[in-house]
Amino acid sequence: MDSLYHFVFALVGGYVLVKGLNVRYSFPFLVVLAFLSTLIDVDHLWQSQIFHNLFVLVPVLFVFFVSFLFKHRGIKLYSLVLFVMVFGHLLADMTFGIGIPLFYPLSDSMHRFPSFVMEPNFVSSFGIALSLYFGFIAVLVFSYRVRRYFN
Repeated sequence: MDSLYHFVFALVGGYVLVKGLNVRYSFPFLVVLAFLSTLIDVDHLWQSQIFHNLFVLVPVLFVFFVSFLFKHRGIKLYSLVLFVMVFGHLLADMTFGIGIPLFYPLSDSMHRFPSFVMEPNFVSSFGIALSLYFGFIAVLVFSYRVRRYFN
């Protein structure tokens, strides 16, 4: 999948997330985060997918959890948004082509969603990617709002 699609996909998802959480944000910073989430595609220059795996999420999650120690709200928000953007990138790539090496470097096997789900007469791969990504965002927003309601 091309990087422009990933950029727009991430930017829209990040915008929906921050609006759903009803928090203050900086749109230029969302653009920067969307650009950062597309940097995974740099491995296409070498005709490989070594950065398309779950382990690219580890540094982002580390920053997210460390931000809870310092109670810095901006770092929490932007690391969560970056996590969602990178996660969406991986989800989208799992719906197109041959898939991604999800557990690289532990395994080189390619993972993708089952092809019977994505037959052209049933649901397109774009529909699957959009549903999974925005469904994940909806679950995050819903859980955040429920937590705030009961606190």
